Amino acid sequence: MARIILLLLSFLVGITFPGQRGLWIVRNSLSTGQDLKFLQMVNQNIGLTDIYFQVRALGKNIIAREKDGQQLSLNEILQFCRQNNIRFHAWINAFYIWTLDEVPKDSGHSILWDKDHLMTDASENIQKPAELKKIGIEGYFVDPEANVNMQQLKQLIKELVLHYGVQGIHLDYFRYPSFPVHYSRFLRAKFLHSYFLDPARMQVKQAEYFAVFSNNGARLMSARYQLFLQNELTERLNNLTNFTKNLADSIQVSVAVKPNIGKARRLYAQDWPKWLADDACDYIVMMNYTPDQTEFKKNLNVAKSIKQDARIVVGIGAYYLDRAQIGNRIREVEQMGFNGYCLFSFTTLKTNPDLVLKSSVNSFSGNYWKR
Repeated sequence: MARIILLLLSFLVGITFPGQRGLWIVRNSLSTGQDLKFLQMVNQNIGLTDIYFQVRALGKNIIAREKDGQQLSLNEILQFCRQNNIRFHAWINAFYIWTLDEVPKDSGHSILWDKDHLMTDASENIQKPAELKKIGIEGYFVDPEANVNMQQLKQLIKELVLHYGVQGIHLDYFRYPSFPVHYSRFLRAKFLHSYFLDPARMQVKQAEYFAVFSNNGARLMSARYQLFLQNELTERLNNLTNFTKNLADSIQVSVAVKPNIGKARRLYAQDWPKWLADDACDYIVMMNYTPDQTEFKKNLNVAKSIKQDARIVVGIGAYYLDRAQIGNRIREVEQMGFNGYCLFSFTTLKTNPDLVLKSSVNSFSGNYWKR
C-alpha cells in the first residue's frame, strides 16, 4: 500500500524515482584523498546511488584495513558512502585467480592448492596465461568447487558483512573462461562418475564418439556437459547467496554477467535468466559494454523479453563512448524500464572528466545524469 501511495504521489507532482546510478571502482583508482575528492565531484554531477568497489582480484583480497600514508582505508571509503547516502557493494572477482606466467609467492594462494580445479582445454594441458591470452582468455581460472578459493571467498564475505557492514556483495568473473577452456580434473571426474564419459576425451576424440553414439547421441552428451557446467555454477551461486543472507538478510547479492544471453549460456555457462527466475541472486548487472549501438540495443531487447526489468542493472562501458553517447544509452535504459545503470569505470572518468562534469561543452539534451 505504501508503495502504491508513493507511486501516486510521484505521478501527481511529476517526480520520477529512477533506478540505480552506479559506478564500478577498481581498487587502485580510489586510493588517495584526491581521488575521493574527485569521486565527490562525480557524485555531485551524477547523483550516485551505488558504487561497486573492488576488494578481491587475482585470488587475493585487496582491502586496506588501516590507513597507510596516503592510502585510503576501506573504512574511510565506507564513511564517504554513508555521508552521501550511497550504497556500497563489495566487488569480488570470484574464479579468475591469476594473470602472470610466474605463480604468486603467497603460499596461501588458491592456485597452489586448487590444482585439480584449474580450468584447461580438452588437451588437459595447463596453459600459461601468455598462451591463454592469445585465445582471448584473461589467465588462470578455477572451477566453482575449488575448495581453498571458496573458503577464502566466504571468509572475505563474512568479514565484509559482519565487520564493515557493506550493503552488497557483487560477484564478478562468476563464470568459466570461454570455450574451449571448459574442463578441470575435478569437473571431468565428477561428470564421469555420473555419466560414465570423460567430456574432455569426448571433445578430443569426436569422430570416435560419433561412431559409437551416432551424431545425435554425441551431440546429446555434449549438451549434457554444457548443462552440467551451468548447474555447477548455479549451485555455487545459490550456496554463496544463502551463506551471505544467513549473515545478514538485507545484503544484496548481485552478479556481473555477459549481456548476450545465448553467448552467456553457451560460452560461459551463465544462465542468468534462470538465476533471476529461481532467486539465486537479488539482481544481475549486464556488462553491455559494446561500442556498437545496434548490438547494445539488441542485448537490451532480449533482456527485456525475460520480464525481470526490476532486477536488471545495465552496465555501460564509458571508455568506448563520448558524453552524448553515454547520455543516449542511459536514456534508453531508463525508457525501457530497467533498474538503472552502472558505468565502467571510475578510472575512465578520472582520465576524461568531461564525460560527467557539468562544465563539459559536449553535453546532451535532458539531464539523465542526475534528477
